[in-house]
Amino acid sequence: MEMNGRISKYRDRLDKTLASPDLTNPETLKSLIRKHLLSTTINGVEECSEALLERRTSEVSNFLEMLRSASGKSDGQKAGEKSHAEWK
Repeated sequence: MEMNGRISKYRDRLDKTLASPDLTNPETLKSLIRKHLLSTTINGVEECSEALLERRTSEVSNFLEMLRSASGKSDGQKAGEKSHAEWK
């Protein structure tokens, strides 16, 4: 039972993180990705192109949406509260 409690705790933390304004607002997400791309270029010399930024933002946004849809809270219930039949 202790394992289930830890899993629930981590799921709750993940749900809170996925719902944070930094990850739900498209412009804020784009800004975060731009900063990351610029920090990973060699000495910040290269600038990230707008096409690359748009592509990465779209990829990250889609990934975050997949995580949100799998979280189990999309319908207002915790994943652990679903019936056994729903998990089959």
